[in-house]
Amino acid sequence: MDKINVFSILIICGYMLFSCDSSKKQVVSEHLKSIDSLLLEVGIPTEMKKCGNSIFIVDMFNGDSLISIYDIEKKKKIYSFGKKGNGPNEFLHISNLDISYNEKNELLLYVFDPIRKKITTYKYDSLMNKTNILCNEETIKDHIPYLEGVWKLENGYISIGRMENNKYVLLSDSLDILKFSGNYRPKHDKNISNVLHRRANHGKIELSWDKKTMVEIVYNASVLSCYNIKTDSLDKKWEHV
Repeated sequence: MDKINVFSILIICGYMLFSCDSSKKQVVSEHLKSIDSLLLEVGIPTEMKKCGNSIFIVDMFNGDSLISIYDIEKKKKIYSFGKKGNGPNEFLHISNLDISYNEKNELLLYVFDPIRKKITTYKYDSLMNKTNILCNEETIKDHIPYLEGVWKLENGYISIGRMENNKYVLLSDSLDILKFSGNYRPKHDKNISNVLHRRANHGKIELSWDKKTMVEIVYNASVLSCYNIKTDSLDKKWEHV
């Protein structure tokens, strides 16, 4: 088991988001210094989200429960949930977590299983109380090739995947397809297969808390892009290679 410096990772993610501001000034930092740290015993964490005094960590090698909640002040795990399996409230894989308020101002946790194309929504308060866990499961009904993540917007969802011509798909609140958006990087070698090319465009996205800005990094191309999110479209704000 390895110890990880969780806040150092969060600071880097926060830097990526908040350097994308409305003033269009480019923020360049040569050094990032950790303002705090938290040592946790984990296996191989693949996703983490901080909310209030809690941090959620997805660990696919954490025994039966794939998601753990840690108390930042007490510096210990307070709860684990999300068993591995094919049944209700179980996951074959977890690609991402998302935390957002709904129209009732309730704080919700969204967990996406890309293999089953299933979004499970938990009420944050019920998770913190560890009793009467309230959750809802929905499946993306339309045929879409492999999806890598789904994030809640103010209205609907945005998903990144490996569609034939576009990288993103905008979904309604009922998970119906609204629009495909976003182009892959240019393919400079025509001998590269389309499947391999789409895989090379794989990356990681983060949304600002107000769900109006999205930052994406494409690993293989070393490209960092920033988008404005609108109701039915994505507008690229800037890109750095």
